[in-house]
Amino acid sequence: MTVSTPAKLLWARLPSFMGLRDALWGNYGMTRFKIIVEQAIIAVFLLLTLARQVPWASKLLSFVPKDHDFFDVSGPAVYCLVSPWCKRIYIGQTVRGAGERWWEYIRCAELGTKGHGAKLYAFLRRFGWGKYLVLPLATGVGYDLVRVEGTFIGRLSPSLNTIGRTVRAKNKARPGQKERAKKAVGPAVRRSTLIVFTDLATGRRNASLSTLLEEVSRAGGKNITLASSGGQVWGEKWSIVKRFYGTSTVRTDEGKVPLARAKCMMEAGGQFRIAPVEKAENARLRGKGYLRQLLEMPRKKGELKNFDIPKLIFLYRSAREFKMKTTRRVLKEMIADVVQKKTGVEVKKKVNVKNTTGVEQRTLQREVERALNGVMRKEDLPEVEGTMLESCVNREGRESAASTEEEALELARKLKHLVAVPVDRNPGDIVVMCPTTYHHGLQLMFPLNAAYEEVKCMKEKELLAHIRRGYKQRQLDKIGAWNPAAKIGQAYALPKNKDLNRWRPIAPACADGAGTASRRLVKALNFLLEKAPGVRHFNLKATSLLIGNLGAASGRGKGKDEEGFPMAASYDIKEMFTSLPHPTIIQAVDWLLCQWEEKDVTRVRLSRRGSVIVLNKKSLGPGYVDLKFAMIRQLVTSELENTYVMSKGKILKQVIGIPMGRNSSPPLACTLCVRYEAEFLGSLGNDQKLVHGVRLEDDVTLVVKCYLSEPSSIARGRQIQRRFAEAYGEQLLLVRTDDGSNSWDFLGTRITAIPCPIRFLVRPKNKNHDCVGSGELLFCSFQDYNSYSEKKVKAGAITAAFHRIQRHASEPLMVITPVLETSCELRRRGYPPTLFFHTLAKFARVTSSFSEAWKMLAEGLVQFARRSPAGGE
Repeated sequence: MTVSTPAKLLWARLPSFMGLRDALWGNYGMTRFKIIVEQAIIAVFLLLTLARQVPWASKLLSFVPKDHDFFDVSGPAVYCLVSPWCKRIYIGQTVRGAGERWWEYIRCAELGTKGHGAKLYAFLRRFGWGKYLVLPLATGVGYDLVRVEGTFIGRLSPSLNTIGRTVRAKNKARPGQKERAKKAVGPAVRRSTLIVFTDLATGRRNASLSTLLEEVSRAGGKNITLASSGGQVWGEKWSIVKRFYGTSTVRTDEGKVPLARAKCMMEAGGQFRIAPVEKAENARLRGKGYLRQLLEMPRKKGELKNFDIPKLIFLYRSAREFKMKTTRRVLKEMIADVVQKKTGVEVKKKVNVKNTTGVEQRTLQREVERALNGVMRKEDLPEVEGTMLESCVNREGRESAASTEEEALELARKLKHLVAVPVDRNPGDIVVMCPTTYHHGLQLMFPLNAAYEEVKCMKEKELLAHIRRGYKQRQLDKIGAWNPAAKIGQAYALPKNKDLNRWRPIAPACADGAGTASRRLVKALNFLLEKAPGVRHFNLKATSLLIGNLGAASGRGKGKDEEGFPMAASYDIKEMFTSLPHPTIIQAVDWLLCQWEEKDVTRVRLSRRGSVIVLNKKSLGPGYVDLKFAMIRQLVTSELENTYVMSKGKILKQVIGIPMGRNSSPPLACTLCVRYEAEFLGSLGNDQKLVHGVRLEDDVTLVVKCYLSEPSSIARGRQIQRRFAEAYGEQLLLVRTDDGSNSWDFLGTRITAIPCPIRFLVRPKNKNHDCVGSGELLFCSFQDYNSYSEKKVKAGAITAAFHRIQRHASEPLMVITPVLETSCELRRRGYPPTLFFHTLAKFARVTSSFSEAWKMLAEGLVQFARRSPAGGE
């Protein structure tokens, strides 16, 4: 496209104005001079758009209302962030002024703030905010800007918006010539120009017709005279206007017509009068009035049992009309209890249906709805195995090789006199044993264990009441409310996978009374551990951070690092959760809090919903929980003193070790280890620069850097390893798990340390690595293909395995072996090759890390499968 001389002048002026704005951005506030600069930039941009130099901005101008002021950057508006050099746009709304909001975006982009527009800020930092400008799209349309913003986002689908934009549908197969001929229609009609309504009595303008009619209805008025600016883009959904005010009457010079049929009239523009204004009553509002009385007069709860099921379901749905979440929850639980007593059905739970027969999804859904309606009315259930299955099952499909429920029940009846338990960390295997053997193992883990003492003086209800009184006396209910349905967990034991003669004790605390407070304690301790000031430790928050952690310890290949070589050792911390005395745990937590108190930090505030945590801030409102350090100490003490478990009808109190089954168990153990690690590194002095460690729970790796030019560094490295083996105190024992070859298994990977300079190769390792080629598969990493679940669920499990491999691989070549092992395991479990290849190809297309390696691997496997005479088997 040839550029005319005026357009060249505009292009030359635009960078100068933007450069002037870039020089002024540090002076906050919308001064008159800044407004003039922004308006000059907008004027140049509009002229370039009209000259067809910015073609993607033409669609923005087609949606704006008539007589729109593009230069009003100081008033409420729906605005667009647009660039002459990039097609990505962002749409937002503000009541303070589009210019003021744009300067806030600039400040957040410069300071690196994430805020609520993390995607926008990241793009502005990467692409450059200086190449963007703010363009008001709708101004002076009242204060109902949210609906107008949603309309523009739904119409334009801006790529920088994360909420409300249209999601592109999945690609489907292109229809054939005959199918295209049947669906042949005229060219698509492009709708343009936003409709704005003006109340001629008050002069107020608004893009939402329902808002204007709602104001008249609330004021008790019966008529309103409006003027429509004309257009084709509505500021709200027409279905909303039609549903609430469709029965109102529109009067013009040509006659009168219902509002539901006046859409084209309003799009054409002009003046019209709506009289009378009639609002359709929402049926759920009638139920809301009764529910409000139910909250004010709790005695009316007894009336619910006299209502029939349809009436109760109507009231259950009417609870949605309340704004407060707590109010909706109380009402729904109250009604759901009555429904459950009358029908035995919990309406709060979703219905899960196992489709193991090949019935079509729509047919099965229709039959399930019919069955549920029969249950709610206490009718006889329909026969699912009868005519419906005979008429709906695809007879051409192959019969499933999975065992039926009848076969499973028959096997359970044969083994009912024995104990069947799953194997620890291998749910695919089940061990069947004599009840006496299981009883003996359970006795060893709990009643005969020195870490537990039997409570003989109180029963369960009395003990829970005693714990609750102490919980409230310490004012811990300010952190989290006590669970009124609290129970003591029933203990059990699982045989270990490596040795079935050894047991792993399990003490669940799912119904713990202080569960809410315990979860908030976990959030606080994890945050304080991760951000501990001036404390160096080995704690790893998640396995996905392993690659970055080891990358920080790699040499840079310059100077002395070129002759560095590692001395690596891997350890397992034994009895980490069961042998620690309670005073030691309390001292570790107190040590962590003292590190923050030295920095004048004495409290944290946790968001009730989400993961926002702030330090030493004033009250942030009811959405946050104030957690002082003194309360953290009280809560930790309460957790340690009130850990109980039920075993064989006896109540046992844990007096030694981390509270088993509690949410606080991992962070308390990690806090103690962090303290020991900080003391160990502090004792090394300058030698701590040579040490790098990684620990996740009870698995720890230590790497000591040595130099070829310093023979004494080898002896020093071995001395550091010996000191580290005793660093965790007398209660914890470190057992070395590697062979000293600088290659070891750690957190589901195989790590190899390479010298000169030091770097680490990390290869993901499958559980069935040693037996995937031949022999029996020891671990159930995937379901058998013939087992119950849909095909897309199995494909999702394969994709999740690819994600794990990608996160744990340090280099592209490291993904080849685990992918091939996954392919072999899936073939042995009956998966068709096409399912694996399609999932791998799709993952290779969308992945961003090692994308070329994934694509080459997918293409190579497909080509090999095509050349194979067995079709890839």
